[in-house]
Amino acid sequence: IKIFLASSEELSSERYAFGNLVRRLDDIYEKRGIRIKIFEWEDYDAAYNGKRKQDEYNEQLRPCDMFLALFYKKAGRFTMEEFDIAMEEFKKKKSPKIYIYCKELQENEAESEELISFKQKMFNEMGHYWCRFNNNHSLHLNFVMQLLMMENNKMEDLKLEDGHITLDGILIAQMDKLKFASNDDCYQNMKNRLIELPEKIKTLRKRIEKYPDDEDFQYDLQKYLDEYN
Repeated sequence: IKIFLASSEELSSERYAFGNLVRRLDDIYEKRGIRIKIFEWEDYDAAYNGKRKQDEYNEQLRPCDMFLALFYKKAGRFTMEEFDIAMEEFKKKKSPKIYIYCKELQENEAESEELISFKQKMFNEMGHYWCRFNNNHSLHLNFVMQLLMMENNKMEDLKLEDGHITLDGILIAQMDKLKFASNDDCYQNMKNRLIELPEKIKTLRKRIEKYPDDEDFQYDLQKYLDEYN
C-alpha cells in the first residue's frame, strides 16, 4: 500500500508523527503479507536529476494507493499541484483514494484566502468533504479506520483498554485526547467510575474477609466487579 503525504511546512511536526505511525503500521501489516510505504519529500533524494524536483515528487504520487493532504491555515502551491494530480489520476483509474484533513484553528487564527477557496471548490464543485482534526490522536485514529476499511478489515481490530486505542498492541490514540470523547459526559462518567471502583472493590473484599457470610457484601462486590469489567 503506497501512501503519498502532502502538506505545507506549517504541519511539519504532524508529518513527522504521521510518518512514524505508518512505519509502525508497516511492522504490523508485514506479518499479514502486506507492506505499507509512505512517500515524504523529506526522505527523497535532494540531488538535481535534470528536472524540477516537484515533477519528481509528482511521479512518485501517480502510482500511490492513498493520497493524504493535510491543511491548517494555508494551501501551498505545491500541495495544490499534488492534489490536482491525485484527482487526475483518480478520474483515470479510480486510484489513489483521496483523503483531506484540515486541522482546527485556534482562537484568533484564520485560514488563507487560497485555503478557503480550495475548500469551497471541494464542497461545491466536487462534492468532496474533509475530515477535521485537532491533534495527532484524532488524525491517526481516523486514518487507521480508513485503512482498515480499505483492507476490508473489521473495526474490531481496534482495541480500547484503559483509555488507549491500539491496533495489534501499537498505540493509535488516547481517548482523553479525542475531542468527541473528552467532551462527552457519558465517557467522562465512565472514566471517573473506573477510578472510583477499584477502591470500593478493595474495601468490600476486606469486609468479606471479616464477615464471610454477609450476603449483602458479596452481592455489592459482584455488582461492582461487573460494572468495572
